[in-house]
Amino acid sequence: MTNREKYILSIYEELSDMGKHENVKLVKNTVNDGIYIKKTLKNYNIEIYKILKNRQIKGIPKVYEIIEDEKELIIIEEYIHGQTLDKKYNKTDVETVKKIMEQLCNILKQLHNMNPPIIHRDIKPTNIMVSNDDVVYLVDFNISREYDENQSVDTVIMGTQGYASPEQCGFAQTDCRSDIYSIGMLMKNILMVDEYPDKETKSLKRIIDKCTSIDPEKRYKNIEKLEQALNNKLGERISFQCNETDEKIKQSFLPPGFRSGKIANMLIALAGYASMISLAMAMESSSSNPVVKTKEDIVFKIIMLITELVTVAIYFNWRGIRDGLPIVKEKNMLIRLIGFAIYPVTILVLLIVVALIII
Repeated sequence: MTNREKYILSIYEELSDMGKHENVKLVKNTVNDGIYIKKTLKNYNIEIYKILKNRQIKGIPKVYEIIEDEKELIIIEEYIHGQTLDKKYNKTDVETVKKIMEQLCNILKQLHNMNPPIIHRDIKPTNIMVSNDDVVYLVDFNISREYDENQSVDTVIMGTQGYASPEQCGFAQTDCRSDIYSIGMLMKNILMVDEYPDKETKSLKRIIDKCTSIDPEKRYKNIEKLEQALNNKLGERISFQCNETDEKIKQSFLPPGFRSGKIANMLIALAGYASMISLAMAMESSSSNPVVKTKEDIVFKIIMLITELVTVAIYFNWRGIRDGLPIVKEKNMLIRLIGFAIYPVTILVLLIVVALIII
């Protein structure tokens, strides 16, 4: 270690351990008062950290210092104000997963499209940070490696059980599809697909199954393909929700008794509407003049039918009409009952006045 490197380390004051990791410290720069993370690694690839320091990829904590001392690598990197994915969310919904996957795919695209590609090899909830403003960060590149097309298997077998791809056990060389396997396991676990097999999680299950195929050849070829599949599947789900909303809007225009689609309700409603029509048709004028009587009969029948329909619409809150009317939208039942009586009577009187004027 050079004198300059010793000086750099001396200006970082150790504040505390980060969780259970003794090799990860929260430190303070005594020169600028900034808070950083200091990692001391025994298993590492210094070339990976050099690339990360020079490239400054969005979604990866910024690397400020890389100091190698004997068989240890000391890293000073950006401190992310947030929580790891497993602490941030207990069980996530599809929309949250979509937001996480969008950002994670963007990070991995940058890594995988490098020359040579960088494979993370340890994607899991504890290695994904979500900042206080909901920005996703991929951390811990301790076992990451550069892809070597001339290498048939990984020289070091590493990874986290439950997230590491089968090829990380030494059967083949890890490539971008190994990270895709881990993403599939990540989605499966944070969505709890097996425990909560609802429609939303099932909509992603086929993608998860493809990601976690034992055979790398059956997985998505690259992150772009996975991203496209996610967008298509979630787009279909959103489209379905829109169609479902449109269907509900159409149903809301149906008369009371027909909106539920239940046969029993519709039969009762039909009987009710038939009774209303019969009652309206029974209305007759007392005029002795045949011409006047015919005209008045028609008007009175129409007035009665309109009054009945308005009463039903208010009582059953058709198209939310009741929510916009004073009195009937009150919580007190007695006040509402008064409203149910006032509005039909008022409408009936108004229609009769209009009819008398017209006649």
